[in-house]
Amino acid sequence: MKSRGPYRRHSTPFKLQLCQDIRNGVIGRRDAQRTYGVSANLIQLWLTQFDRGELSDEEAEASVIAATIRLFTQTFIAT
Repeated sequence: MKSRGPYRRHSTPFKLQLCQDIRNGVIGRRDAQRTYGVSANLIQLWLTQFDRGELSDEEAEASVIAATIRLFTQTFIAT
């Protein structure tokens, strides 16, 4: 197995969509691992969080808003 280098961060919308797809049978865990290069343990962690309600649309929306604010700040305030 090759090294991927520095740690990657996955957005909440990505995690939420992946968990919904797995739970709805759109994609299997093994296919998700191969397609997105995510470990089985990480997928299991996200599914546990998803089942507990710790991954939510509110979190996904908040992360999108935060990214938009960062982009706005970098674009208009930094110049």
